[in-house]
Formats: sequence, structure tokens, C-alpha cells
Amino acid sequence: MQHIFWVIENELAGRPGPNEEAWCPEELYVGGFRAVLTLNSGAGVDAAALRKAGLAHHRIALPVLNRVQSASARRPYRRRMTGYRPNWS
Repeated sequence: MQHIFWVIENELAGRPGPNEEAWCPEELYVGGFRAVLTLNSGAGVDAAALRKAGLAHHRIALPVLNRVQSASARRPYRRRMTGYRPNWS
């Protein structure tokens, strides 16, 4: 598995969508993932392939991500998001 980053260590991970970095649903499943949450338009996401691999798929379109369409324009948003560490205490 490539391009995975942990938001909460060993509990919640993130990665770019398949339109930016190709993924293999079966590889995600073997790696221990059981669900994929899409936070944008879902470009390139094959929901049927995710189901076939045993992964649940949900989509919640965040408005700020949908307004920024090009990959180069999204990079500053991603940089800010990858450093985010929630304070759950």
C-alpha cells in the first residue's frame, strides 16, 4: 500500500483518491482497511470494485474540496490537512 498517511495512528488513515494516485481495493482490504470515505466528487472511485473487494464505501462531499478542481490547486489544502492532528482529549 502506498500513499497512506495516518490521521490517528492505526485507527484512521488517509490517502489521495485513485484519480491522483492509483489504488488497488484488494490491497487495501488485505492491508486491514474495511471502509473508504470519499471527501470530494469521487472522480475515479469505482464503488463496485470497492464492494467486490469487501470494502464499504461512503461519500461526503466537502464543499471546499469540490470548489478546487485541479490537482495542483488542491495541493496547498492537502498539505494543511495532512499535518492536522485532532485533540480528542
